Amino acid sequence: MSQLALTTAGETRSKWARPRLHPGLWLSYCFLGTLIAASVLASFVAPHSPTDQNLTNTFAGPSAQHLLGTDGFGRDVLSRLIWGGRSAFFGVAIAVAVSLLL
Repeated sequence: MSQLALTTAGETRSKWARPRLHPGLWLSYCFLGTLIAASVLASFVAPHSPTDQNLTNTFAGPSAQHLLGTDGFGRDVLSRLIWGGRSAFFGVAIAVAVSLLL
């Protein structure tokens, strides 16, 4: 009985069997992975340059050309969020690395 454990339903399974993860956990892993992949691949994924300005298109609402609209300088908000995620995740990675070293 050292390698078998009884479950609540009465069936036996290995003591070292991997527990199934909740579907919501898988969804959050996929979402976080998508955010990290988009940030790492920002030069390929972002629809516009984050620094290009179009002063005739300031504070424009969401449209087919700018999915999240534009800011006060006419820059694409979605592109700026994607490029900003790169530095945010890099800062988090440094903080985790330092905490693991300490």
